[in-house]
Amino acid sequence: MGNEVLPMIKEHQEYDESSKIPFIPSVVIGIGSIGVIEEVKGQDDTFRGQTYARKTMILLNNLEDRKKELETMAEEVKIMKSLCHKHVVRLVMSYTWQNNFCIVIDPRAESSLEEYLVNQTKPRNHIAGWFRCLISGISYVHERGLRHRDIKPHNLLLKGSKLLLTDFGISMMGLGKTVPTTVKGAPRSRTLEYCSPEVHDGSTRGRSADMFSIGAVFLEMAIASISSDELQTFRDALKVGDRYSYALNVTTAQNKIGSLGSSEGHDPWLNSILFLCGKMIQANRYLRPKAGDVSAWWSWNRVSTTMSPDDCSCDLSSSTALPYHEEGLNENLRRAYANGHTLMVDLFKERGAELSKDATLIAAAEGGLSDIVRCVIAENADARTKAVSKVSFEVALRRAASAGFAETVEVLLDRVADIESASDDGTTALAAASNQGHKDVVRLLLDKGARH
Repeated sequence: MGNEVLPMIKEHQEYDESSKIPFIPSVVIGIGSIGVIEEVKGQDDTFRGQTYARKTMILLNNLEDRKKELETMAEEVKIMKSLCHKHVVRLVMSYTWQNNFCIVIDPRAESSLEEYLVNQTKPRNHIAGWFRCLISGISYVHERGLRHRDIKPHNLLLKGSKLLLTDFGISMMGLGKTVPTTVKGAPRSRTLEYCSPEVHDGSTRGRSADMFSIGAVFLEMAIASISSDELQTFRDALKVGDRYSYALNVTTAQNKIGSLGSSEGHDPWLNSILFLCGKMIQANRYLRPKAGDVSAWWSWNRVSTTMSPDDCSCDLSSSTALPYHEEGLNENLRRAYANGHTLMVDLFKERGAELSKDATLIAAAEGGLSDIVRCVIAENADARTKAVSKVSFEVALRRAASAGFAETVEVLLDRVADIESASDDGTTALAAASNQGHKDVVRLLLDKGARH
């Protein structure tokens, strides 16, 4: 996209006449039962000469429900328009016309990762370079508080050899199902194949669910880099009825990771990819690494994939998700705990970093690492070791409450004698949670006896 100023209309538009819409359709890319994807060309002074993809969704019939959904969608679209990353599609504008909600996307992609993975005639060497691109893109999105909510090979577009994230869960917002961005024969709005176990069971799609889906896509990319035939065989092994599912076959996926890792003759980088797949494809969402954790781990391990000359070389070290420095391992370990970066915690500990139990408890609580908090508590019960101070437990409770980690707060409440303990400025755990808008933590603390 370069540094040039690209045309965009930031505010959502409403048109009462089709002649006012600044685009005309040129090619239909995909058709679904209630929507369409088209290539469109600009026809006004702002967009003239430009080609985009336009995705049209049919709105809900109930006018009251439609108003609520449009308000939610307008906020979502506003955030999406603020994104600017070379591996994230650019949202040019959104508008409503009659019963349709439309978004206009740049660039108009040529195909999807799904098409590439299953096409036996495509060169395999591009795949290796896309792992880093995907890490870079999803880290950027998560850093800004967004979730993708529907990561799958169909929603990873290709423009030449450039990989792009698209379809940020717009079809999950209640506006109805949508057609795919590039491929005919639409995948369903609730994607059984790549969703996490908790999403399959009806929970909301959080960033940890994104990481499960990224792990599944990574595994398919790794397999396809060897053979597209082997990818189809693996998908068949994941089938439940006429569709395949990672959520219902976590053990099968983990076994595949193990068998690939033990095989010989593959490229050295594949072991790093398989390690990350094993961490991301876990049934327990709290055990999956965050996107920033994966990005930092990749950068610190200097993972090098074999890429073709025209592949992208994303600089993960420039990401704001990498708050680590070459010097000061102990401080890096504290930051890893506080960021909830379990991969980096293990890495720095392997390199000799060490914290006191008090420092570990406080930092792990701040990062929502409940299992590590439990371990510190268990070790603290051993009379042969130095006890963690009462003050450290109280500080840890306030840090976890301020960050909104309800599970960690609940773990700590069993050990904190004074739920009303306050910091130097008088902030209690309840006030910390309330100030940050963490309603579930506020309810938990009130139930445990905290006073307003």
